[in-house]
Formats: sequence, C-alpha cells, structure tokens
Amino acid sequence: MTDPSAPTPSLLRHPGLVAAIGARALSSFAGQVQAVAVGWQIYALTHSAAALGFVGLAQFLPMMACIFPAGHAADQYNRQRIVVICQSIAMLAAALMAYASFTHQLSAGMIYGLVAIFGTCKAFEMPAQQTFLPSIVPPALFPRATALSSSLFQVASIAGPSLVGCCTVWGPGSAIPYAHSALPLPHWPRGPWS
Repeated sequence: MTDPSAPTPSLLRHPGLVAAIGARALSSFAGQVQAVAVGWQIYALTHSAAALGFVGLAQFLPMMACIFPAGHAADQYNRQRIVVICQSIAMLAAALMAYASFTHQLSAGMIYGLVAIFGTCKAFEMPAQQTFLPSIVPPALFPRATALSSSLFQVASIAGPSLVGCCTVWGPGSAIPYAHSALPLPHWPRGPWS
C-alpha cells in the first residue's frame, strides 16, 4: 500500500515524456487544423455537401485498408522510425497543399489524393505511437501521464479549429493552416520503443 502523505513524483522528470507528449499534442493540433481547413476549402471549391463526405471517405478507406499491415509494421519494425516517417510524409503533403493553396492551384482531386495520403500515414502512425507512453513512465504514473496526454489532445481539438476559423475570417483562408501543418515537429526522444 502506498503512503498518501508521500510526495508524488513529477511526470516531467521522466526522460522523453515531455517531448513525446508535446510532439503528440502538436501532431494532433496540426491534424485538427488541417481537417477543418480541408473541409472549408473543399466546400469553397465545390459548393457540395457530397464533396465534404468524399473527403471523409478519402481518409477513411486507406485507414481501413491499412489496419492489419500497420499493426504488423508496428510489431515488426522500429516504432519511432515509423512515426517519424509517417509525420515526415504528412508534413510534405501539407507543404504541397499549402503551396497549391497559396498559388490557387489546389483542386478537389488534389485534396482527395492528399487526404488519402494523410489517412494512410495516420493508419501506420497510430499503432506505433500508442506504445510510447507505457514505455516512458512507470506503471504507477501511467494514469497521470495518460490524463495529461488526453488533456493536451482536448486542447488541440479546440484550439486547432479555432485557428482555422480566425484564418478564414481575418486571413488568407486555408493556406496558412496548411503551412502550419507542414511545420516540423520536435524529434521523438530515443527510448525503449525504438
């Protein structure tokens, strides 16, 4: 039994936890920003509610098709490398989307193709990334670390769409959110998941 008067150890003292949770929160923020910007832009281009549904389908189908290969990859290969590769591909796709948006060359077909790339990256990234937290903190601190990670995800889910709304109303539209999604994330720390 633990002593309730004993001081609780700080989560921030665990190597890699701040970097891992920070990178995960920034990745979630960028994903939220991009999802709202894509929805706004596809509707601005097509004026079609069906086109909005096709965006979800373009992201969902590759995720479904990659469920088993992604799980196998997370079990067989370096998980940190999988996450870095997936996030790098997603950043390059977001940079392409930002460039095409800035130059007014972004089409609905290009959006669908890039969203399919994002869905594929997410399918491989998620199973690899979900193993990081249990590897970083001891079991006694895992509930607190999970709560912190979930809280940051919720902040990203609220702040991301808010940023897109501000850019849409007071800025150049979706080009800036796409550019934000293309910013590099901090490197994942080395750890037992490598």
